[in-house]
This record gives sequence, C-alpha cells and structure tokens, in this order.
Amino acid sequence: MIKITYDKGDVIIMLSRKKFFGELISKIMDFYSISESDMGEGIGADGRTGSIRKWRNGNCFPQAQVIDEIINFLNGKIPTMNRTHSECKRAINDIIAKYNLETEFIALENCKDNLYPVKALEICFSNKKNEYTPPTIVKEIDGFVGWTDFLGKCKMVDLTHPIVEKSPHDIAESTVTSNVTSEQTKIEKYEAEIITEAPVTSSGIDFKVSRITSLRLNHGTHLDLPGHLIDARAIVARNKLISEYELRDFIMEAIVLNVKHKTDKFHTAIDKYIDKRKWTLNLNPPDGLDDVLNAISEHLVITEDDLDYDGSLENKAILIYTGLSEYYWDFLAYKSDLSLYCFAPFFNSDLTEHLESSGVKLLGADSYQVENPMINFEKYETVSETAKKTIATAVDDVRHSSNHQILLSRNVLVLENLTGDLRDLKNDKSLLICPPPKFAFGNCDDNSITRACALVFN
Repeated sequence: MIKITYDKGDVIIMLSRKKFFGELISKIMDFYSISESDMGEGIGADGRTGSIRKWRNGNCFPQAQVIDEIINFLNGKIPTMNRTHSECKRAINDIIAKYNLETEFIALENCKDNLYPVKALEICFSNKKNEYTPPTIVKEIDGFVGWTDFLGKCKMVDLTHPIVEKSPHDIAESTVTSNVTSEQTKIEKYEAEIITEAPVTSSGIDFKVSRITSLRLNHGTHLDLPGHLIDARAIVARNKLISEYELRDFIMEAIVLNVKHKTDKFHTAIDKYIDKRKWTLNLNPPDGLDDVLNAISEHLVITEDDLDYDGSLENKAILIYTGLSEYYWDFLAYKSDLSLYCFAPFFNSDLTEHLESSGVKLLGADSYQVENPMINFEKYETVSETAKKTIATAVDDVRHSSNHQILLSRNVLVLENLTGDLRDLKNDKSLLICPPPKFAFGNCDDNSITRACALVFN
C-alpha cells in the first residue's frame, strides 16, 4: 500500500467523481422510485431523459444551472415520502466508503435520515459549483504498482501527422493576400530540409548531428497562438512567447464533436465536381461553383444544435472530427487549395462565441482550417454574379469576425491538422496533451509544431 497525493481537478479524480455521482443519483432515484421521466419533468426542459441517463452512467455532471433545480425537486419530494429513509442512508454511506470520501461527507453525521440523500447530493455538487480550487486529498490505494499500472488502464492515441520534407501547408502554390502588407503575393516553396552535418567528434567518439532548415512553425499538426493574429484587437500589451506558457495550458480534458456526417453529405452533394484521382474539386466550367457554395451553406455549418454534450465545457478542448484527415496526403501530393481537405465543417460565429463564453480552452480539428471554406474561392474566377456576392460576403464575415479572431483574441488556442485517430477519443474519458517545444527566441508567439496525443481512460 502506498499513498498518492493528487488534486481533485486531476483527471483521475474527476473521472472517479463522475462515477461516484452516477452511483449516488441512481441509488436515490431507485430507492424512492423516481423515474428518469419524473426527474425530467421535475427539473424542467434541461433535464432531458438522455441527459439524466448520462448522469446515472457517470458520463458527466449536470450543468451548473440544473444543479439547483435537482436539489429543489428532490428536497420537495423525498423528506415527505413514506419510506424507511435509514436504508437509503446506509446505501449512500456504502457508496461514500467505496470511493474513500468519508472525510468530505463528515457533515452528514448529524443529518436527519429523511434529509440525508439531498444533503449528500449538495455536498457532491459543492465542488462542481464553487470556483475555488479544492484542497489536496491524500488517498491510500491498494494494488497500485506504479505508472506502468496507471498507463495500462488507458489507451494512448497519437493525433499528430508525421513531419516530412514536403508539407502540404508549405508547398501549396496559390495567390493569397499577405497578412502583413495586404498586397498580392505568392506562397514560396518552403520545404523542411533535413541536413546531416559533418560528424561531431567528442572524446574520441563520432556523433551524427542533423538539423532542419526552412521549417515553418505551422507545419503539419500545429498550434495557433494569439500572436498568430496581426490584429490590434488581439494585442493587449504583448502576446506570450511560446516559452512563457505553462505546461498545464496544453493539457486538458477533450470533448470530441463528430461531424463526419456533414462532410459525407457535402461530398454526396458535390460528387459530380470531385476529381477522384486527386480528390480535388474540378470546377470547369466554373458555373458549378454555385452548387458547391450552396452545398457548403447547407451541409458544412456547425451550429449549437450540433453540440451534443450536456456537461460543463470549462477548461476543456473541443475537437472536431470531420473525417477529412484521410485526404491530408492527397493535399500534399497535388498542392491544390481546391483539395477536399480544405473544405471542412465549421462553426458559425454564434457557436464560437458560445464556446468561448463557456470557458473552452482550445478548439481543434482534423482539417486544414476552422473557417468558412468559401474563403478558398476569394481569387477564383467565376462568371456567376451570385457566386461572387456569396464569396465576397463570406470573406468579409471572416475578415471582421473570424473564428480565429474570436478565439485567439481571448486566449483560446487552435489546434489544426490532427489525425483521424481523433475518432477513438471518448467524451469525459480523454485527456489531450499537446505541448509545443519551448521556443524562446525572437518574437515566437504565433504558431508551433506539436506532438499532440491523448490518453483515453478505460
């Protein structure tokens, strides 16, 4: 037996707490014959049956605004019921003992039996509702044999594309508007070149030493940081250098939003315009652009209704699984900004604002960007006045209220070009880890390569 010290905010205890709450609420509902539909009616519209089932399964906590409704509903129902409350009290104590939480529930010692269930829930919820950092707990665990045992209880998922000598992001040729000068410019053929230098000899031993040249920091799987925005609204004083971030800024619980069905519907709608040899759009003649723009509007917009998650989003990462990562290497091979990889489902600005206000810490995706893909056509020649107006409106919206602006100007990080293994993550059971190298030179505050991965707990 050894003692392990950890904080309640740690992923281990948080996963345990959700299971504890699930057993507690289930025991109370079963003992007093309160069905999920009864509970839903008692706490209003936010208490949907599906949400209640997730609570009981230990998948998530109720949202903060629902907690008081649960307490008020049960407080008005349980104390007056003609039941042997002492039996429920014993069952609750067994659950508390199972999770070694007797110290936290010491206040229940003198509580009346008929008030015991609701008081136990109030204590359980208190750490959920309060903003302060809970105290550290010292817990004794039998059978813990070290980190090998710990890691054996979770799956490690690599979310990073390999860095190769030619990155799709770095060698794509297209005409773009320069962020700095607002003049027409052309992306140069930056390539990550690996150079093996002459052997280095030390103490009679020859060592091989390699170096990488021309590696852009938004190469492959990478982070966007606030300095990525050349925008006065994003600059308060001075953006943090990458080296000034804490490790904890890149380690957080991850929630996956699966929108692959939107990608699939979009591809079906534009099937006749897809060059299946290169997996790019073939808009010749350009009249087909109207159909593509309509399909983007109809199928690729992600709204709040698509966010199927009932738990708190505070300090979590939202990772969008689009299924587009399978086209990443085609994008590399054919160097086209009309690659299917460049047309991803995207959040409308209202949802992005909602996520930021909910305390989301990072937005990631297995795709090229998180903006409206209509902007890919800004310089595209088209004969349709309708298409020109649609594209101009999308570009203007992105220019004045892009997802990057909404997020980065408020210190919400962006993680792009994740792998399709993102689909293996499980909500409420996944820990995202994506620290960048500790770059401390120049004004390195904009982007960084990262080896993103996740721990998925069983």
